[in-house]
Amino acid sequence: MTDYTIKIEDLCVEMFLGLHAFEKEKTQRVFISIELDVEGVNVSQGQFFDYDHVVDYVRGFNQQRIETQEELTAMIHAHVMARGCRAARVYSRKPDVYPDCASVGVVYRG
Repeated sequence: MTDYTIKIEDLCVEMFLGLHAFEKEKTQRVFISIELDVEGVNVSQGQFFDYDHVVDYVRGFNQQRIETQEELTAMIHAHVMARGCRAARVYSRKPDVYPDCASVGVVYRG
C-alpha cells in the first residue's frame, strides 16, 4: 500500500462570496485548490481515493452564498476529511477583488 497526495488545482466556481455589498450583489469567480493526503492506496486491488466526489462537492458551491473564504475552506476541508483523508489543505482565492492584485486567498490545513 502507498501514500499519495492528490492535487486538484484552480477548480473555478461562480458564487457570492464576501462581506462587502458589491460581493453580495453579483457572483464572482472563486478558484479552489485542494491537496489531499491519502494512505492505503493499492490500485491493483481497487483501493484508491475517488476524488470525483470532492470535485462534485466543490462544484455545488456554484451560485451559492457564503460570507467568508475562511468558512468556505473550512466546509470543504471538513468534507474531504470525512471521506477518509489523512490530512488536507484547501486554498480558495478570488482573482477579481482588486485590479492591482492577482488574487486574495485563504488556506485551511489540518
